[in-house]
Amino acid sequence: MEKATSLFLSMKAALSETRLTNLCMNFYTATAQLLVQCALTDDLTSVFKPSLPISEEIPSTLACIPAFVVENIVDFLLFVRRFKEEEFEEFGEHLDHLLSFIIVFMGNKKRINNYHLRAKLADILDGFMPNFNSRGRSTMVSTFHRQRIFIEHPLRMLLSRSLLTIFNDIEFSGDEHAFEQKFNYRMPMYGILHYLWSLEEHRNWIKDLSAESMLIIEDAVPPLFVQFINLLINDAIFTLDEAMDYLKKIRELELTKESPEWEAMSTVDRLQHDANLRTQGKIAKFFNIMANESIKVLSYVSSEIKDVFTHSSMVDRVAAMFNDFLVKLIGNKMGLLKVRDFDAYDFKPKQLVKDISKIYVNLGDQDAFCEAVAGDERSYTPGLFIKLEKVLIKVCAESSTIQGIKVVATKFKKMSLLKETEEELFADAPDEFLDPLLTILMTDPVLLPTSNQIVERSTIQRHVMSDPHDPFNRKPLTMDMVIPKDDLRQQIEEWKEQKRNHAKDS
Repeated sequence: MEKATSLFLSMKAALSETRLTNLCMNFYTATAQLLVQCALTDDLTSVFKPSLPISEEIPSTLACIPAFVVENIVDFLLFVRRFKEEEFEEFGEHLDHLLSFIIVFMGNKKRINNYHLRAKLADILDGFMPNFNSRGRSTMVSTFHRQRIFIEHPLRMLLSRSLLTIFNDIEFSGDEHAFEQKFNYRMPMYGILHYLWSLEEHRNWIKDLSAESMLIIEDAVPPLFVQFINLLINDAIFTLDEAMDYLKKIRELELTKESPEWEAMSTVDRLQHDANLRTQGKIAKFFNIMANESIKVLSYVSSEIKDVFTHSSMVDRVAAMFNDFLVKLIGNKMGLLKVRDFDAYDFKPKQLVKDISKIYVNLGDQDAFCEAVAGDERSYTPGLFIKLEKVLIKVCAESSTIQGIKVVATKFKKMSLLKETEEELFADAPDEFLDPLLTILMTDPVLLPTSNQIVERSTIQRHVMSDPHDPFNRKPLTMDMVIPKDDLRQQIEEWKEQKRNHAKDS
């Protein structure tokens, strides 16, 4: 161990020598320039300056370049990012060429098929972020060039698209270890998104991606931004659930140390117990950090982008997720999560409640969202939001958030009563009117051609976003394959109208 540490420190010291670092930077910047030129044009006779629009066609020259050339650049930049991040500012104009390299290769798997390399480019990009203060780093180093590249670079318009593309592609890499790796790869992406959202120009481009996605949301392949939000929700659900499960285990381990059972343990058992506590703590901290970041992204994105969250394929899942989070964070079982030191595990229940409350307020002016919240039979109760208001006052939330929760809570309660009335009215719906997956009364039935099953459009749309297969027979399925059942939809509407008229007459 001492030999390995000595070797590591010796190599780090040698590679960190200023003159060597500068020489390497010059070499790898020139290599990055050449790769960008090879990726965008067949003309290698003159110096190429990338500009918009860039061609999506891949020049034949690029296929002749071995992957290790890119790997060498990535390895060097990751070394600088880990141990000499302040040097990025010293590179000055080099950053423009490196950002071109990142934008061109990170967001297109036709240029680099290896998603590990593309994800590492996002890690390097995180080192270019100038917002040191929010990331707990020194603010003494100048950030002029790192700020400049995000407001002047000729390809900056493509940055958010490139970032969201690799965020999504990690999910569908086909690698058997992708599930565990994706969280590590996505960690730096949250910080980048936060910084881009803080810049009005980039924020508008992200909003444009959302608007573009809504125009093609029914396409066979889920559009970029819709897929991103869907995966972000998946991450939020998984990481917060995992974090809470580990916090429960940590609490049990901590209680054991305070019980008479601890005194009866042997020295070996105590050491093993402490080692287990440290391991569980590290895992809980990681999942808490990921959950905090994903909820934060959902919070500020939903402040200006709403139609994706309230689309029929997403809204029920979004509402159920946040209702479930609230129950776990302010419900009766919150006591199971009370470990000794929240900060040690990055567990921030107060901030999570504030961020989730902002999402309710952000989307509270959308009727579809309010109906979905009120229709969540598993978690929603009017009392949940009465308690939420009290908690927000206790944790000193912003007055606008507290007032907003009061307003949306009233809407939720009203819609809940209306839903109960309708459920009673339509309780005897024929089986052929019910979605076989969720047993809900269908409003837009569609036929799945591979299994001949009829389901609610929003149900199957939500399913294929995460799994493009027919849930009944596992054959490939995309939304352009489903067949609308307009005749059945008409029958359902007529039946509902008859029930309403009968209720009025009686």
